[in-house]
Amino acid sequence: MYNRDRFLETFRPIAPLTDDDWDLAARHVRFRGYMEGETIFTTHQRPNEIYFLLDGIGRYFYIDEYGHERNKGMVRNGGAFVSIISLMSGQNSPFYTEAITPCLCARIPYHRLLEFGSQSGTWSLFIRRYYERLTLKREQRESRFLIQNPTERYSTFLEEFGEESELIPHEHIANWIGVTESNLTDIRIDLGLA
Repeated sequence: MYNRDRFLETFRPIAPLTDDDWDLAARHVRFRGYMEGETIFTTHQRPNEIYFLLDGIGRYFYIDEYGHERNKGMVRNGGAFVSIISLMSGQNSPFYTEAITPCLCARIPYHRLLEFGSQSGTWSLFIRRYYERLTLKREQRESRFLIQNPTERYSTFLEEFGEESELIPHEHIANWIGVTESNLTDIRIDLGLA
């Protein structure tokens, strides 16, 4: 019962999901915990589920031909791990996903989520608003890299993650804002945080 309540508590701000809406979905939702550093899905997989994050912090990242990691994004409570390319075209995910801290996810097959939307106006609203959130987050990230300098990007990161930012290793933060760890240390010193 706790996981059900956690799901509804997390996502009711997006759409007013009722107990009846939950009952429609319950048998298709699988809860799974991930340990710190555990992979959720990789480039060798075609994930057909959306992993809604109920607890913890995770990341999306690429690995280039030299083995260097590049963070695509960070995910926290209320976010999700999803490969739209995999869902829409059946291709392997172009990126990896990983739990930075212990995470709890509610896994829902995408085709089932669409079925819920066709059977419930609230689920339909949830899906639409969730896509809007994903699109907004992507546009904000792109604009930050084009408009903000690294110190501004770090400040924005701190605003978004608040106290949870202390749970994220500096190497991941530096990678996410597009600087080296040494540059991040300098930024933190300039801001009086180190």
